[in-house]
This record gives sequence, structure tokens and C-alpha cells, in this order.
Amino acid sequence: MLSINPEMLPQDIAKVIQMTSIDMGTPGKDGRYGAGKVNAWDATNSPKFVVEGINGGSNMLMNTTLASSDTARELVGVKISTSLNPQLGSLKMLKFGMTTNATGSHISSFDLYFDKDKNGNVSNGDILLQSQPFANGPITFNELKFKFLDTARTLILVARTTGSASGSQSVNIGLTDTNQVVAYYNTKPASNNFPFGTVTSNGNNPSTIISYALEQNFPNPFNPETVITYSIAKDGLVKIKVYDMIGKEVATLVNNFRSAGTYRVEFNSKRYSNLSSGIYYYKIESGDFSDVKKMILLK
Repeated sequence: MLSINPEMLPQDIAKVIQMTSIDMGTPGKDGRYGAGKVNAWDATNSPKFVVEGINGGSNMLMNTTLASSDTARELVGVKISTSLNPQLGSLKMLKFGMTTNATGSHISSFDLYFDKDKNGNVSNGDILLQSQPFANGPITFNELKFKFLDTARTLILVARTTGSASGSQSVNIGLTDTNQVVAYYNTKPASNNFPFGTVTSNGNNPSTIISYALEQNFPNPFNPETVITYSIAKDGLVKIKVYDMIGKEVATLVNNFRSAGTYRVEFNSKRYSNLSSGIYYYKIESGDFSDVKKMILLK
């Protein structure tokens, strides 16, 4: 986890492991199974996230023209955050489209900063994440390993200019689609606010960035255990119950408050007496959402 997100604190690691575990036994955290079975993939794979311009919506513009001998001419800024379980991820790649009438004699490098002091520009104390020498075409920052949270953190793209630069040189930056922003390992952002680059659009940035869903259990058929994956679009109470073919309830797998996000729960037939081979149904209820799917126990 630290290899792809070195900013993680001990409490971050504990939170992510617990919130991404596969729930087992009594719904929620319990004395026998704790938070459940550790899920290494979900613990290291970032949740879906939102990108927003520093000025709101799709407006990321800070400057389009250069200034002479500027160590950090701010061009654009973007905010990154996630509201989805476990509310923590790691940005891997950011690729800006770029056109300019400047040359290497005007710009020595493009630098990406973390606006640590949250003042909306690059100043003492802000952190240089990566630098790319001037070249025509896209500006790609890869292997970033930048932590994002449920509160927005801002990245600012700047140009380091030479004494030959002036206001007659312009730089246009764009983020046209979600393929230009990737978190570990291959998570793309929600499509909200894309494309970026316009100064007139505010885009839209709704809080709901995933949909309710109940996935087919895996494996299926199964014996004795299987895993059910489900997604919650809004924070709220979630119930998942298992029924036999005549509609009799045989198990309650989830009966807890859940933050928006994707979760997994295990159904182990050995924990419930007198379950024979056959067809069973599992049902989810959360807010106004409900769904039912069929699974097969094959002993």
C-alpha cells in the first residue's frame, strides 16, 4: 500500500484495510472476524474520484500568457477528491494537452505542484511533485503517487520561464477526457466537469458519482462460500438478506450504515444449519433501491 501511496499515515492504512475487507459472520465488525477478510486488491485500488477546476466546475484556468524569468508561472489548477469508500486513493498519472507558440528558449520546464498551504497559487512550502522539460505536445506526469481524500487537494501546473519569455507567448492547456487522469491501479475519474480548458463553463459536480448496484455472486454455483459485491450511491442503511426458494429468510448478511462506495460480503453456507443444495435468492435494500439475484449452492 505504501509503495503506491507513500503519503499514507498509519491511521490511513488501518482505515483502508478495514473499510475494504470482505464482511464475514455477524453483519459489520464483530468479535470473531473483526472487520472481515482482508481484500488486497480493493485495499490498493483507488476508488472512483472527482476532478474539479481550481475555479469550480471545468474552469481550471489561471494564466494563458507567460512572464519573464518566472520560476512558477501558474497555468492551470485542478482539485481532486473522492467521497467513496474508503475515501482515500492515489493519483498515478495526469496528462495535460498543450499547445503554445513558445519554445524551449522561453520555457525551461513544466512543473506540477501540490498546493499544500491551500492559498490557490505556488508559494513557499508548496511541494514540487514532478518536473518535465519543455517539449511540444502533451505534458505527462506519471508515477505520481499523490494521495487524495474526501476533502479536495489542489494540484497546480506551472511553467518555469526564462528571461526571453514575455506576454506575447501563450500556452493553452486542456483535459479533454477521463483517460488523461488515472489513479492506481487503473481507476478513472467520474466524467463530471470534463472537458476542462474552457473559462466559461462551470461544468457540474454532483455528489453522486456511482450508481446503486447488486452484482452476481462469485463463484456461482458455490460450495460452501461465495462473495457478493454491491455498490451504494448515497450514505445510508443497507440490508442484504438471503432467502430459500419458498421465500423463507435464511441469513442476514448486511444490516449496517454504509458510506457511498463499493463493498463485498461473504456468504458461507456452513454458518447456517440445514442448508441443502439448491437455489437461493439474495436481496439488497438501501433507500429507494432494491434488487434480487439468484445463486446456487451445490454440495
